[in-house]
Amino acid sequence: MFETANLNIDSQTLNRAYLYAQAHNIDLSALIESFLQQFSMGKIKEMRNIKISKEVMNLAGSLATTETSNDWKAEKEAYLIEKYCR
Repeated sequence: MFETANLNIDSQTLNRAYLYAQAHNIDLSALIESFLQQFSMGKIKEMRNIKISKEVMNLAGSLATTETSNDWKAEKEAYLIEKYCR
């Protein structure tokens, strides 16, 4: 299930994220979702002194992965197959 959330991100950070995603041929939403999944699962430990708001922490806690895979690329592939090969 996908949900929409409004996030307040300064334009410079958003632009850098967009350029990174574009350079790596990744959808920006997929990039952000992947980060939040890894962060909420404790896979990202060093945050380089980034202050995270309560709203973002609550959002990160609401994300879930499938029981069979923690690999976001595999999950993205499965989603795209289901979406376009119905």
